[in-house]
Amino acid sequence: MPSHDRWFDKWNNNIWVNELLIRVTNRCNERCSHCCFRSGPECVGQLSTQDCELLNVWSPSRVNINTMGGELTILDDYPEMLMSLASGRKKTAIVTNGQWCYDKQATQKFLASVDAVCGVCEEVLVGISNDKWHQKFGRRALRRFREHGSSAILIQGPEVSDDKLLPIGRAWDNGLAGKVVEACCGCCQETGQLTVIETGMITLCPLGYFPWKHFSDVSYDEAKEHIWKWRAKQLDAGMDCFSCMEQDKKSLPK
Repeated sequence: MPSHDRWFDKWNNNIWVNELLIRVTNRCNERCSHCCFRSGPECVGQLSTQDCELLNVWSPSRVNINTMGGELTILDDYPEMLMSLASGRKKTAIVTNGQWCYDKQATQKFLASVDAVCGVCEEVLVGISNDKWHQKFGRRALRRFREHGSSAILIQGPEVSDDKLLPIGRAWDNGLAGKVVEACCGCCQETGQLTVIETGMITLCPLGYFPWKHFSDVSYDEAKEHIWKWRAKQLDAGMDCFSCMEQDKKSLPK
């Protein structure tokens, strides 16, 4: 009889165990061939500011909010969305590709938005994409952010090379990711986070695949308990990104 305790112990020892990842939109001003979310200009779904207010109430105050897209800054009301999600939190993170750096007004809007969030949240982290696919604007955005002198903490992810691409989304579709199990990102093994996507659906996968229920139909704690048990059972059965992408492929439009 397999024991799921090892998965719960692993998740509970992870620093992101109390994180709610919210993909406010899957629309993006880029259409990267390796995008794990298959984001792009053709994507139209997004949460509303009211959805963000409800998500803030729905999730316990102890939970850290990680807000991202797509590219959230292409939404007209993203400052209000960020404020609604971050209000009263101990920690929140904002992820952007930094393309706002080419427009003075867009830059001012982003920097002002981050400053406002710093006023309602104890600790604010800002992640700006600066890998080899985003360097042409990522470096400029990083410079603009540093020059502004924000009280938010600037975070930069590790350099991602071709052989370390997550084997999901377009990296999987285009055959860009590794073909061995060791290349699997293993996010479901390493984190106990919940994810809500632009439709308001909670997903079984921490990276936004396999929608389960709308957040308004279940409590945060009920969702967490169900999804952690589901992941533990699937992991014991040998689940990895490759098997999940094979399953996801069957659900995609022909």
